[in-house]
Amino acid sequence: MEHLPELRAYARHGYKAFPDEWIGTYLRWWGVYPQGDGVGVVGGKDGMGCSVPYFMARIRLTNGQVSAAQLKVISEVAKKYGRGVADITVRQNIQLHWIEAESLPDVLEHLWRVGLTTQGSCGDDTRNITGCPIAGLDAEEYCDASPLAESLTAMLVGNSAFYNLPRKFKICVSGCQAWCSYPEINDVGLTAVERGTGKEREIGFSLRVAGGLSAEPHLAQRLNAFVKWDQVAPVTRAIAEIFRDSEVLRQSRDRAR
Repeated sequence: MEHLPELRAYARHGYKAFPDEWIGTYLRWWGVYPQGDGVGVVGGKDGMGCSVPYFMARIRLTNGQVSAAQLKVISEVAKKYGRGVADITVRQNIQLHWIEAESLPDVLEHLWRVGLTTQGSCGDDTRNITGCPIAGLDAEEYCDASPLAESLTAMLVGNSAFYNLPRKFKICVSGCQAWCSYPEINDVGLTAVERGTGKEREIGFSLRVAGGLSAEPHLAQRLNAFVKWDQVAPVTRAIAEIFRDSEVLRQSRDRAR
């Protein structure tokens, strides 16, 4: 947020005023990408569609939770600034398209006023933290884990210590029995489990790490761990630090060769 005045200054003068490093990197931390032309694999270069001088803004909805008042604002912003288009993504985001550079600060501020943000929803940082879409409503769930998703978001998003990760970092935490948030394809996948019997019954989380569906797909590995509710945040933070620091170590070794 400390660079908001710069963003506003560039936006005031249009798309071409943004330096290359903003288009290619900095705007991603704001959850903003250049708008693709929509032709995908049949256009552009190396299977990527060509960008056009507009922006896409990705709104993060932690655990997919959004209020009626927030949805109304998203609708109004989409109609006013985004040609009436709003996409729901597989990671519980909502994306706005065809945003003119001059309108970008207004779009962000409309969202902030109702407690919504695009921050950190693109680029190599902690992406939207997903969970069971019917958390708190599922009669068969082990627990409503959505408060954990919220606390992890508060811990990692907007935290400069985790804003230049080696690649995007995806987390899911779910209290349901169906694994509906697909822990196997997340860098950190936490799924509720039960151990013990009777009065000794305890709900915690199974932990999977290092999954992903990018250039090198890999299913997350389940660790031999039972993570208690109050351990979820420190365990997740430690994994994020390892994820970050291992890349720093790799780069230093490469430079030393």
